[in-house]
Amino acid sequence: FNHRYQYPWVFLNDEEFTNEFKGLVLLETNTPVYFGLIPKEQWVQPAWIDEGKAEESRHRLKEQNIIYGDSSSYRNMCRFNSGVSLLLPYNLAHPQ
Repeated sequence: FNHRYQYPWVFLNDEEFTNEFKGLVLLETNTPVYFGLIPKEQWVQPAWIDEGKAEESRHRLKEQNIIYGDSSSYRNMCRFNSGVSLLLPYNLAHPQ
């Protein structure tokens, strides 16, 4: 699909990508590739969330065998992808 349309690849993460990772990705495509760092305050749950209650909820989800139920990182990703990502002005002007 993408070999025909050449859509850019965009990678966002809450930690810097390693140069090794970037290099391996760049070997896989001829399209522009962008790597962005998600600010911590946009990735982690808001300060007004009761972490004790959140932890209890994750524990219950794990007991119910809900996939990724106890993963706070997965919850952060879902929250971010549910809308926060659309509000942030990433500088994608300079591909790698």
